[in-house]
Amino acid sequence: MVRQNKPLLATARDIESPEQLPEILEQAAELAQYAGRVLLIPKCDAELPSQYWLGYSVPSGHGSTNLVPERFEGRLVHLLGGSPIRQVLLYPQMDVISLDANYAMEVAKHCKAVWSDGARNIWSRESGCYQALEKSLVEQYKYWNCQMEVLLKH
Repeated sequence: MVRQNKPLLATARDIESPEQLPEILEQAAELAQYAGRVLLIPKCDAELPSQYWLGYSVPSGHGSTNLVPERFEGRLVHLLGGSPIRQVLLYPQMDVISLDANYAMEVAKHCKAVWSDGARNIWSRESGCYQALEKSLVEQYKYWNCQMEVLLKH
């Protein structure tokens, strides 16, 4: 799939134990031939090559990591999953370079939009679920863009 679609980001399998590392690094090297960046997703303590970004599993109903955010210090991090409010709380604790919008997609299935402060707005079915997703993404973009402006001023 990665070879065919050449995505900007691709994830190697989660690293659940140090014994898996050689196999997952082999997978990551193969993915790197076709993706812009490869994410390694550590769920255990392991030394990871610096050419890969790290994926941090934000706590949610679908998963999380037991590793503390400080373990990701000095590495570029993509936030995986979790609500926008949880992503916002993690942001100052690590070098976040990107994040996903899975939560926004999930709530949009119910015609809801979500803001980075956790507020939700229910849209009518007539307004459409796609419009709710668009509103979530626009609001989150505005929030993160403001955060970047604040950082650049300091």
